[in-house]
Amino acid sequence: MLCLAVRALCQNETEVTYVASRRLSTIPDDIPHNVTSLTINPNNLRFLERGDLIKFIQLQYLDLSRGQISRTDSGSFIGLRSLQSLYLFDNKIMTIKYQTWTGLDSLKVLDVGWNRIDKIESTTWTGVLTSLEELYLDHNWILFVGPRAFHSLRNLRVLHLHNNRLSTLDLSVIRPVPPDPASLLPTKITLSFNNLQRNVFECNEILTEVEESKYLVWDRNVRVRPGLRPAPTPVLRCTHITTYVCPNVFL
Repeated sequence: MLCLAVRALCQNETEVTYVASRRLSTIPDDIPHNVTSLTINPNNLRFLERGDLIKFIQLQYLDLSRGQISRTDSGSFIGLRSLQSLYLFDNKIMTIKYQTWTGLDSLKVLDVGWNRIDKIESTTWTGVLTSLEELYLDHNWILFVGPRAFHSLRNLRVLHLHNNRLSTLDLSVIRPVPPDPASLLPTKITLSFNNLQRNVFECNEILTEVEESKYLVWDRNVRVRPGLRPAPTPVLRCTHITTYVCPNVFL
C-alpha cells in the first residue's frame, strides 16, 4: 500500500490511501496510473469534473467519502471501466443524473448514502450501471422516487432507501411490472424510518403481491397527520422483516 501525504507502513504500490487527507481539495497528481485501490477519506473535495479520474483505468475500489462533494459532472467517472466499488457517502451531493455514471460498466457497489439527494427520477439510472448489485441511498432527503426507477438496474439485489423523507412510493418501485418480465426485484429492500403511511405499502393485500423479494425491511415508519408534525414515537406498521405476506398492523 502506497500511503501518501503521511508516512505509514506500505505493502504494495497498487493500493493508495491518503491519511489525514482533510486538506486535499483536488485529486493529487502523484498517484500512480496503475493504482487498483484509492482512498481519500476524509477529504475537502467539492466537485468532480469530467476527466479527473480518467487515467486510473485499472482502478477497482474508490473511496471519496466524508468530503464536501456537492456536484458531479457528466462523465465524472469516465474511463473507470474496471471500477467495482464506489463510496461517496457523507458528502453534500444534491442531484444525481444518469450521465454521472457513464462508463462504470463493472460497478457492483455504489454508496451515496448520507448526502442531500432529494429525488430519484425514473431516468436516473437509464442505460448505466448494468452490473450494479448493491445501491445505498439511505440517510438522504429523498421525497420522491419515480415509477420503475430501478428497473433498468437488471442485476440490483440490495437497495437501501431507509432514513429518508418518503411519504408515498409507487408500487412499481418494489415489484416487477407485468409487461416487463425481464425486470427483477432486489432480494433486499430497506424502507425503514420514512414517512410511509396510508399508501400502497400499508399492510394490506397489495403488499402480498411482492413475491420475488426475499424480504422487505419496513419497520418504524412514523405516523403523519395532515397539518401536524410526525409523532415523536415511531409507529410499527409491520414486523421488522416482511416475508411475502404482511402480518397484522401494530399501533
